[in-house]
Formats: sequence, structure tokens, C-alpha cells
Amino acid sequence: MENVTGSGFLDGKSLSEKFGVVDYVVFIGMLGISAGIGVVYGCFGKEQSSTSEFLMAGRNMGIYVERNMCRNVIFFLIFFI
Repeated sequence: MENVTGSGFLDGKSLSEKFGVVDYVVFIGMLGISAGIGVVYGCFGKEQSSTSEFLMAGRNMGIYVERNMCRNVIFFLIFFI
């Protein structure tokens, strides 16, 4: 088992030493896909009639999406705060 006590995110290395070419390609690809989805829904999706409808997704979100969003918030709170 690897000893991880006292290890930080970078461990004295710069970010460019931690990320390889494949990591950058995947990261930029994910950002591109997310931006593309946002542009498509922004241009061609149905328009919301109010701010409340936009923020609450029209109260039309499936249970899987709701659970996943809760898991993401909990993960963020545990590991980044």
C-alpha cells in the first residue's frame, strides 16, 4: 500500500508535470463538449418563461439527475472545503 500521509495535490511538482498530453486532450474535449451542449440548448432549446422555471428546470428533472447533483455537491463539500 502506498503511503499518502502528508501528500499534497502537487507534491512539489508543477501542474505541467502532473498533466500529460492525454490529460489535456481529455480535459479540453470535455470542456468543448459541455460548451457545445450549452450552445445548442441556448440557441435551439425551448425558452423558459421565468427565472424560477430556469433555475428549477421547470420542476421536470428526473430522480437520477437530482441524485447525481446532490452527490456532486456532497463530493465538493467533502474534498474541497
